[in-house]
Amino acid sequence: MKPIKNVLICTDFSQESNNALIYGVYLAEKIGANTTILYVQTESSPPVEIIEENFDKIRHDILFLAKENYEFLHRQGEIAPTVQEVIRERNIDLTVVGMKPISSHKEMLSGSITASLIERPCSALLSVPGKSKYLGMTHIGVATDGSEPTSDAMEVLTDLGQKMESKVSVFHVQKKSVPEIAEVEMRSKFEGLLGELFTGFEDVDGENIVSALSTYANDHNIDLLTVLHHCGGEVKNPLRRSVSKQLAFRTRMPLLILPVV
Repeated sequence: MKPIKNVLICTDFSQESNNALIYGVYLAEKIGANTTILYVQTESSPPVEIIEENFDKIRHDILFLAKENYEFLHRQGEIAPTVQEVIRERNIDLTVVGMKPISSHKEMLSGSITASLIERPCSALLSVPGKSKYLGMTHIGVATDGSEPTSDAMEVLTDLGQKMESKVSVFHVQKKSVPEIAEVEMRSKFEGLLGELFTGFEDVDGENIVSALSTYANDHNIDLLTVLHHCGGEVKNPLRRSVSKQLAFRTRMPLLILPVV
């Protein structure tokens, strides 16, 4: 199993990204990861002096009790490509981003920076809603669409679960229930990958997949909702990719998106 060694926290100094920053710092301290805090300067950004003042404020207000290593990184360019470049350069295992309110369905699917990162994630991506607070990860829920999970995609989740001493439950949402034999196979696969973290598998019926996922997670006191995101290559069900985006903008809890290639 590959441990989470390097965490990237993206900030634009907004209220939402500051909330995600606090969440990410708490998490990085808990799992003992080296952390980079990234700000990407664009044409609409404030002067460099203001950027440095904001970094100093983070050092003073958020990192004053930090025990792990934190580095501030200031880059220029388009935000999503620059974030992806930093992820590759620094071998980032987990990227933390804040979630801003949206004004339209079109913006949700294509217009936001977070949506761009979800579409082509270069690492596991943790999306933190603006009002979400870090309360630990006692219960992690994994939503599956019936696809076979891969060991590479589950490494981050397994490491998080072990370090956070979490229980992990898996649930499958589909308009029609899967055959019993398929359910047994899925359960066996997840149990093999998660080991002692695995606490159960449940088949959940729902006409609207996104709504059913959110409702199930809320009703079962899940602290972190996890989805497997299929990127690259041929995807049999094109809705798989949009479900990750819709969940990121609609769920009230942190969402961990694990890329599956």
